[in-house]
Amino acid sequence: VSQSRYAVFCTQTQNVSIEAAVGLVSAETIVRCPSGIPILLPGEQVQTLHLPLLQAVGIAQIMVVRNTLA
Repeated sequence: VSQSRYAVFCTQTQNVSIEAAVGLVSAETIVRCPSGIPILLPGEQVQTLHLPLLQAVGIAQIMVVRNTLA
């Protein structure tokens, strides 16, 4: 099972601040509108480079996967 598929269908998720999410796996798609270009996709590891983009669109918390695939 791919990390992306696991993240989409995972039921073990939690909402955390974007700062606490660094290094964790996103369980949701975050898209800036109107451009429509995703900032994060499910299964993607949150990195510090995402923080300014998330803050710019007013995102303070995101849903992450609690347990990832080994």
